[in-house]
Amino acid sequence: MEDPAPSPTPLLARRRRTYVGRDRALITAGYVGSFFAIGVCLASLGPLLPELASKTGRTLPELSFLFVARSIGYVLGSLLGGVIFDRVDVTHAPLVVGNLLCALGCATLPSLSALPSLAAAISTQGACMGLLDTGGNVLLIWLQGPTRVEPYMQAMHAAFAIGAVASPLFIEWALTELRSFAPAFYSIAAFLALCSLPLATYRGPLAPAEDAAARGGGGGDGVKDRGEREAAGRRCAVRALVCGSALCLLFAVGAEVTFGGFATTFGIEALAMSDGSARGFASVFWGGLAAGRIAAVPAAARLSPATILGASMAGSLVFSATACLPAAPPAVPWVAAAGFGFSLASIFPTVLTHAERATRLSGRVASLFVVSAAVGELLMPLCVALLFVRTPAAFPRSVLAACVAQTVAFGVAHRAARRLSRGVLRGMAAR
Repeated sequence: MEDPAPSPTPLLARRRRTYVGRDRALITAGYVGSFFAIGVCLASLGPLLPELASKTGRTLPELSFLFVARSIGYVLGSLLGGVIFDRVDVTHAPLVVGNLLCALGCATLPSLSALPSLAAAISTQGACMGLLDTGGNVLLIWLQGPTRVEPYMQAMHAAFAIGAVASPLFIEWALTELRSFAPAFYSIAAFLALCSLPLATYRGPLAPAEDAAARGGGGGDGVKDRGEREAAGRRCAVRALVCGSALCLLFAVGAEVTFGGFATTFGIEALAMSDGSARGFASVFWGGLAAGRIAAVPAAARLSPATILGASMAGSLVFSATACLPAAPPAVPWVAAAGFGFSLASIFPTVLTHAERATRLSGRVASLFVVSAAVGELLMPLCVALLFVRTPAAFPRSVLAACVAQTVAFGVAHRAARRLSRGVLRGMAAR
C-alpha cells in the first residue's frame, strides 16, 4: 500500500513513501525481472559475435570493439542513474523508460549489418542497462530497508545470472532450430516490455531521510573535541570502505564481463572449439555464476558478508589461475570456467551488504558502486581486446590479474569495516 502523496515543499519531508505487503512484493518482482533481462542482454553479445562477423564481414577481434561501445554506454547510463534517482519524485519512471529503450534496441539489432549502426545500438542498450543496474540496486535498498534487503539483493542478482546462462542457450537454440537469431532478440524485447508493467503501476520508493542524530552535537568542549576526532576518524574509515569496495567491484565485474564476453572467442581461437562448443563453454561459466547466485541466497541468511566474500576471493584466485595452465587436459578449462563463475557470483551483492553493515549506505554511495563496476566493465574488456589480437593467452592472464587486484581491494574495505564496527562498539560502551 502506498502512502499518501507527499508535500512538494521540503526535500526531506517528501522522502517518506513506503510500500508494504503485496505492493512491495510486486515491485520487487519487477526489479528481479528487470535484472533477469539485463543478464540476458549482457550475455547475448559474446555468443552472437560469430554471427555478427559473418553478417558484417569483419573478424572476431575487430568486433571486440562492440564490448567497448556497450561499456561506454553502461558507464554513462550508470552516471545518469546516480544523478536521476536522488532527484526525481517518480523513481520508477527512469526504470520504465530504460526497459523500453533496451527492448527497442533488442528489436532493431537483427536488422543492422553496418558496424557503426551496430555500435550505436549496442551502446544505447548499454546505457539503458547501466540505468537499470543503478536503479535496481538503489531502489531495492530503499524499498526493503537495511534490515531486510540482503536476501532480496542476492535473489535479484541471482535472476541476473539465470538470465545470463539462459541467453547463450536461447541464442544457440534459435540459430540451430530457426536458422536466425532474430526471434531470440524479439522475444527478449517482449520480455523487457513486460517487466515494465509492475513498475509503471507504482511511483517507486524514495530515499530515506537523513538521520539527524547521526550528524552529532551536544556536550561540553572536551566532549566536542573528542567527538570531532572520532567523527574525523570515522569519515576516514568510511572513505576507505567506500573506495576499497568500489575498486573491488571494478575488478570483479571487469573480470566477470570479460570472461563471459571473451569465453566464446577464446574457445574458438585458443582451444580449437567449434562455434557450438564455444557457446557451450560460455554457458558453463554463466551456469556457474547462476548456481553461485542461487546458493548465495540461503548462505546470506547463515554466513556473514565477510565470510562469503573471503571464500569468493579464494575461489576466484584458484580457478582463474587454473585457466592459465598451459597444455591442460580438455576438461580443465570447462571446470575452471564453471568454478570461476561460481566464485564470482556473490561478490557484487555481498559487497553492498558488507558495506551496509558498517555504515549507512546512501543512494549516492550505491550509485558510486554501480559506476565503479561499469568502469570495470569498460576498461577491462578494452585492455583484453587490445591484447587478444596479439595472443589469446592474454585473456586468462588478465582475468587472474584482476582477481588479485580485487582481493587486495577487499582487504582494504574489510579492514575499514572492522575499524568502523569497533568504533560503534566503543561508542556504545562509553554511553
